[in-house]
Amino acid sequence: MRGEIPAQFCVKFRESANRPHLLLGCEPTAIAAVFVLCVIVALSVPNLKGLTAAIAVFFISRYGLRALAAEDPKLIGIHHESQRYHRDSGRQNLNVLIAGLIASLQHTEQRRTN
Repeated sequence: MRGEIPAQFCVKFRESANRPHLLLGCEPTAIAAVFVLCVIVALSVPNLKGLTAAIAVFFISRYGLRALAAEDPKLIGIHHESQRYHRDSGRQNLNVLIAGLIASLQHTEQRRTN
């Protein structure tokens, strides 16, 4: 039996409730990784040039990450999740590649001996 939902149980669903969580317009994991990289650069080269390079790398990377997030805000998260499913197939592909290389080497050896 199909019935109507009473109005007192209905609420407006706001579009903002379904937006991905971004930090400075970028995915939080990506911007955190860039920040850590910039801190490493700044501490590795402890002078004005190192600090300037770290700041420049941060803002250039942030610009690229914002463009990436504008295209698909969940791209990096989805990529990380998909890696879980491709682990076994990656090993199988590597085994096939190694078997192909071995067969190719054996074929080359046979051609040399003939």
